[in-house]
Amino acid sequence: MIYTIQKSEIQKESGYWRAKGFKREGNEELLDRWDCTITFKRKQWQHFDKLKNEMTITAPTLFGLLKKII
Repeated sequence: MIYTIQKSEIQKESGYWRAKGFKREGNEELLDRWDCTITFKRKQWQHFDKLKNEMTITAPTLFGLLKKII
């Protein structure tokens, strides 16, 4: 199993993203909620809004992205 920096960042911030209603399925760098998805692509964290069907927010760190989400 490859342990990446993104996986350690997900584990470190687990209390914060769980409090915001996100769930992690499997061992991927993907956080999912009923209205949006957070993934790590192109060296940054990306917030994809399922309702608008577009990427809305990007940030270099997971914590920075989560702070921008309500």
